[in-house]
Amino acid sequence: MGLGKTVQTIAFLGAVLGKTAAEEDRQRRFPLPEDDHREVLVVVPMSTLGNWKREFRTWGCFRLAVCHGAEKEAALRALASRECEVVLTTYETVVNCQRDLAGHPWEATVWDEAHKLKNPKAKVTESAQRVACPSRFALTGTPMSNNHMELWALLDFVSKSHVGDKKDFKQFYEKALKAGMKMDASQHELRQRILRQADLRRLIDEWMLQRTKEVLSGEMPKKTDNIVFCKLADAQREVYARVLDSPDYVALRNMHKRPCYMCGNEDECYSKCCKLDMDGVLARHHHPDGEACKWCPSCIGMPAMSFLLKVCNHLEMLKPDPDEPMKPGQRAKQQDFAEMALGAGATTRDNTFLSRGSVDKCGKMRALRGLLSTWRLRSAKVLLFSYSTVMLDILEDMVARAGYNYRRLDGKTSAKKRTQLVDEFNTQESIFVFLLSTKAGGLGLNLVAATVVVIFDPNWNPSHDMQAQDRAYRIGQRHDVNVYRLVSSDTLEEKMYLRQLYKQTQENVALRGADEARYFKSGELEGFHNLLEKPAEDGSFSRTREIINRVIGQKGALDDGEGGGGGGEA
Repeated sequence: MGLGKTVQTIAFLGAVLGKTAAEEDRQRRFPLPEDDHREVLVVVPMSTLGNWKREFRTWGCFRLAVCHGAEKEAALRALASRECEVVLTTYETVVNCQRDLAGHPWEATVWDEAHKLKNPKAKVTESAQRVACPSRFALTGTPMSNNHMELWALLDFVSKSHVGDKKDFKQFYEKALKAGMKMDASQHELRQRILRQADLRRLIDEWMLQRTKEVLSGEMPKKTDNIVFCKLADAQREVYARVLDSPDYVALRNMHKRPCYMCGNEDECYSKCCKLDMDGVLARHHHPDGEACKWCPSCIGMPAMSFLLKVCNHLEMLKPDPDEPMKPGQRAKQQDFAEMALGAGATTRDNTFLSRGSVDKCGKMRALRGLLSTWRLRSAKVLLFSYSTVMLDILEDMVARAGYNYRRLDGKTSAKKRTQLVDEFNTQESIFVFLLSTKAGGLGLNLVAATVVVIFDPNWNPSHDMQAQDRAYRIGQRHDVNVYRLVSSDTLEEKMYLRQLYKQTQENVALRGADEARYFKSGELEGFHNLLEKPAEDGSFSRTREIINRVIGQKGALDDGEGGGGGGEA
């Protein structure tokens, strides 16, 4: 991430195809020599296609065909007549053009942001597996972000199934590494972790070439990671408590407790006894026949957490957008939930500019407003990321209301427009804020004009936040970069932050053989009883605060929110 893998890959392909930068190479003469028909397929995310095309033109001497959009048919004709050396395309095109691309005898294939292939059962992964070639090269800054099976999927892909069965990998490596990283691990578990860690290190070295920013430690400026714990606004706090007291959330929190909290059955827990209280909004909409399913109440767990995270960000996000096309059932569910959480009649989203841009309904926006004022005085340039485009709309209103010059990029921005927006932000000093959706703006963009990165809402997958940070902290950055992660205190977002720490620790142990501190006890981060915990009477999560204090004590971080990798409360 930000280490120049695009240019390095182009140089590597130059060697593979025997480029010498002679006159013929530089002029990209056609046709190719009869005895030298070798083509390479380079597959990239659509958001980075323009950048790859530009870098190929800048650094390479290739006969390049871009197989995407309006250029697709011409590229396929050039491939069929052997008039190109490199075909540049996207993951979507590989899926849609299987017949033309999968059967071609490629010399090699290159897969950028290859973590897109982490799910072996996904259609894109199955399509990639069918592309025939003797050598596959996968490029990624996050070979593992959630679990060890993502690492197995990439190793299996590049090795063509030479790293063992998925089930065996999980049993041999993942089980031992996770058990040995518990704070309360036994001596046997610790020894097993060390042995498996060494075994995995040898396997990784065989198939993976790793480079981190440590190789540029003498050339790169400093990056400081700050965690800002933001108190909920009063209205948010009331709604958060009301939602946690609703039947759906009570059921999830008590699903594994004995006796059954509903009927008092001493022999069974709630999830195997009464199953689900159909008085809950989510339960009713997920079971229109009124009958509990075999997965109850876990079946409503993900939507329950999704709604709770909306409360953490902005109350308007609970309401359905009247202008957004939705299935009738989906709109009704969102309306009913909003009415339960906000009260009768409060189900219509307020899209007025002044109301949405107000910080009164959002604790994190209140903190952000003060930070933006400070950064403006320091002439900083800011990247502001949100995973939700609805939240991005609200933040855009806040930024516009403050009179700041800004740009915005999300999933609806065309590839051509993306390049224009990036160039404007990097070259025009007057542009203060760049609003980006984490999913669309977190990959492949070079935004080294920024010196501040704000992650407005944390993600379950820590690699998304890391990718976002590296839009600014990358080769070409000449100034120190400050990253600010905004976390709603005493909410589910605190638990998400702890899960991020846990996943990053597991990644460091598996990929780098690091001897990481063991912050977490067995079972502390798992289960709805932890994730949907009600705050104590003083407004804090006692167990979560205990864990955070434990991390602070071991890391020496999270001290003041301004320097040295800290955290504070706003």
